[in-house]
Amino acid sequence: MKNLTIVLTAFSISLSSLAYADDNNLFSLKNNCENNDVSACVTLGLNYYEHLDLITAPQAAAAFEKACALLDYQSCNVAAQMYLKGEFIDANNEKAASLFSKACRKDNKEACLSLAKMRLDGLNDEFDLNRAIGIFRRSCDEGNGDSCVRCGSLYRFGEGVKSSYSQAQHYFSKACELDAYDGCAEIGLMYEEGTVGKKNFDKAYEYYLKACDGNSAIGCSLLGTLEKNGLGVSRNLKKSLMSFEKGCKLGNLKACSNVGYFYANGIGVKVDYEKAKTLFEESCGKDEVLGCSYLGEIYLKGWGVSADSIKAKSLFEKSCDLGDSVGCNMLADMYKSGEQIKPDYLKAVDLFTRSCDNGNSSGCAQLGYMYEYGLGVQTDLQRALMLYSESCSENAGLGCAKLGEHYLTGKGINRDREKADALIKKSCSLGSSLGCEKYFKLRETR
Repeated sequence: MKNLTIVLTAFSISLSSLAYADDNNLFSLKNNCENNDVSACVTLGLNYYEHLDLITAPQAAAAFEKACALLDYQSCNVAAQMYLKGEFIDANNEKAASLFSKACRKDNKEACLSLAKMRLDGLNDEFDLNRAIGIFRRSCDEGNGDSCVRCGSLYRFGEGVKSSYSQAQHYFSKACELDAYDGCAEIGLMYEEGTVGKKNFDKAYEYYLKACDGNSAIGCSLLGTLEKNGLGVSRNLKKSLMSFEKGCKLGNLKACSNVGYFYANGIGVKVDYEKAKTLFEESCGKDEVLGCSYLGEIYLKGWGVSADSIKAKSLFEKSCDLGDSVGCNMLADMYKSGEQIKPDYLKAVDLFTRSCDNGNSSGCAQLGYMYEYGLGVQTDLQRALMLYSESCSENAGLGCAKLGEHYLTGKGINRDREKADALIKKSCSLGSSLGCEKYFKLRETR
């Protein structure tokens, strides 16, 4: 609706000043439009659009199409947007592309930009990719922040251009400066992932905060994750939930999945399995993979539903196959424990590796455990210690607990009681049951 509203207000007859017609005047407008009065067609379309429903939407589109045929190219753009959005009328990408093309040929910038977006979104393969990229570049140069975000994504993922993190950073930074807040979120993500130098959670947090304050849904979701994990900012579960709730309201499904996680686990709120399940189902139904992972956990543990390990395994497999490290972790846990399925350490190692490679610190800690005890791999204590250290630095409770244990015993590393105490205390504060168990034992021995 945002783009269409902008297009509508570009008419010489603005929505705010238009005197909407009564039935008699509508009849007159229809007659005049049929007699090729372009102004009447535009006014008729705007009148129908003001009261949009299943009846008036096709009438509005028809009026704008007639105005388009009479060479009012802004009407071509409006009709195209209606067919693209499919609001109260059947979406028709082919018709939308045809109408945008007509306006674009007459240098209507909004239409050309919409055509470029359709090309990159896979909705119009006939439009030249290089031309689409050029349109976004020019639009960005002219100060369109959303186009700068698009350019940044093109260079980050190498879509139609040679992949370049420096170019991606340039465009995302420009977008952020232009208050296109998704650009702030994207540059923050590059700092978090370490694609603009070393990982820098402090900078990531700074950009995510700006993005979320500017109502970027993905910015709020990413901010909530840092606040939840205590990366770049002190761990604050209350703030994390608030960020996820805001992101969810703004339409980010991953944020909704995280809100569900808080309700499923009673973190800062009263446990509500039904609410959690609803959020997970809505997200998973739209292939938001974290929602599928958490929905699987609901069925695995029987939280508010009958326990169903087969359904849980299927959901974990779906999310893992689609690239969710949490789903890979949960599936690996099933193979490692062998409580619900036949144990398979080789599969567990493979899945923990996939999770770790995708940046999941918990997966890295679990992989370290497999190397320490030679489960599915040859025992390699030094690799285990490295994985524990790396995962602990990103606040994986298990990694901190295991690393602290080794500093306590001196196994594979020089004994250091002070470091052991600090690491085990940290692991407990991160919610690790193993860490808390060791922490309270240490207190008893003092």
